[in-house]
Amino acid sequence: MAKRHIVNVHEVSDVKPFRWGSPAFIHEMVGNWKAIGLDGRKCTA
Repeated sequence: MAKRHIVNVHEVSDVKPFRWGSPAFIHEMVGNWKAIGLDGRKCTA
C-alpha cells in the first residue's frame, strides 16, 4: 500500500452500524483501521 492511499469506506456492511450507533462495533472498526495505518487525515492531491 502506498504511503498515502485513499480508502473507500462507504461499503454498506462497513457503515451500516453508524445508523444505529453500535459503539462497540464502531470502536472495533476504527481500531482495525488504525492497526493497518489509517489515521483519518485528509489526503490532498
